[in-house]
Amino acid sequence: TYRAEPAATRGIRAPEGTAGLRAGPWFVANKELTTEYQIFRQSGRFREASEPAGAISVHLHPQHRIPACGNPLLGSLFTAGLIPVTLPHGANFAFSTTENGRQKTYDFRLEASARTSLWDWAVKPFNSETAAYAEALRIAPASAAP
Repeated sequence: TYRAEPAATRGIRAPEGTAGLRAGPWFVANKELTTEYQIFRQSGRFREASEPAGAISVHLHPQHRIPACGNPLLGSLFTAGLIPVTLPHGANFAFSTTENGRQKTYDFRLEASARTSLWDWAVKPFNSETAAYAEALRIAPASAAP
């Protein structure tokens, strides 16, 4: 089971104006990055345009996973998966925008957690990794680089 972290910020909508993000509409130019595009769309943070005219052009970057320590898996291993463990599960999400000939890159650190146990393997997770990252993108602060 995946969920966005930190738990205290779930359900809080981040304002679109953070780090110079404009209200949009946003046109995604490279929708072939399907996972990144689904995270972008499902976050609900950005108003998407179907046509590039009058919209901010977005070029999604491939997502980079943040490695995490697997020590909590030892507890699950010794109990044959009966005791659930929660592992940090993070990724860096980035995209570039082009507006009036100017390019700007926005970076987001998406923090999520993955709960692992025998019960979670037997019964499919309640939400997907993509849905957890979409919620994390909705609440994550952005950092911008020109």
